[in-house]
Amino acid sequence: MDEKLKYNFWRDLSDEVKSRLKSLRYSIPSDLDLSNGTSKLLSDQVRAETLFKHFCSVFARRIPVTNYNVYFSDLIGSDGVKAGRCEFFKSALMNGVDVNHLISNKAKVVRQFKQENLDHMRSEWGIYHLHFDAKRTADLLFVYIRGRDAYFLDILPHGRDADDIYLWCNKHLVEVIHSNWPQIIKRFVYAGLIGGDPAYESSDARKNSRDKNSNLWVSVSDGTIYMPLGGGFAADGSNFYIMRCVDQMLSKIEEAELDVKAGCVKIRKQLNLLESDDLKLKLLFDENMEPCIYNKKRKVRINIHRE
Repeated sequence: MDEKLKYNFWRDLSDEVKSRLKSLRYSIPSDLDLSNGTSKLLSDQVRAETLFKHFCSVFARRIPVTNYNVYFSDLIGSDGVKAGRCEFFKSALMNGVDVNHLISNKAKVVRQFKQENLDHMRSEWGIYHLHFDAKRTADLLFVYIRGRDAYFLDILPHGRDADDIYLWCNKHLVEVIHSNWPQIIKRFVYAGLIGGDPAYESSDARKNSRDKNSNLWVSVSDGTIYMPLGGGFAADGSNFYIMRCVDQMLSKIEEAELDVKAGCVKIRKQLNLLESDDLKLKLLFDENMEPCIYNKKRKVRINIHRE
């Protein structure tokens, strides 16, 4: 390998994540936080992996800022009081206003994957909950988002605590989606399976299952059974889609490392650098966290064509 080749793509990923968290005014986890209290000093690679996983969790909890089409369920549309209370959120989402100051405060915690900090409803069913003001109102608006469509499901009381299983584990909200817009969750239907054991998927059983990071189906009133609408849980309690995102990023960085090691000669030619010159490379990331290889000295992005 070229002894003048200098890079640390794992550190570049960590720096990018820290910058984005800082821009949101979110706390940046320490190594102790990232390791759930087991280590004060992580390697660059482990730090980057766990920090990016934290970042993905934070953004999975946030509602993307864009202009939405907003739809009311029959429970809201037929209730003048509920519909009136939803007007602020309807207007905000339709006009691309950021409402993330009204999501769960747990989106900001530095230990995202402690059991008590997991957003089980979001991970299992893909459903967000919003407070009606920053003081954290007693009532919550529950919303299901698909692309640029926002479906307002119901307004329900928060309950006394986060373990109120009759709010967070009750399949009522999935039933609302099914009865109002079955076409938007059709891809989650568990084909060939009809009906389920009511005891197996009671609110108590679902709470016990979530505590073990296990996935359950959801059966609704007409016997249709759905797989987890939000992707479900990985073994450590994180959302399945988050783990897939992390795995994809790790693969991209590992591939970038292999590319620069194998392509030093070609890169030097692209940059018009002598063999005696340091070849300093780093990763830049676009708004979607897609990485590209960059040389600061020449201020150019590197294109490496594999043979």
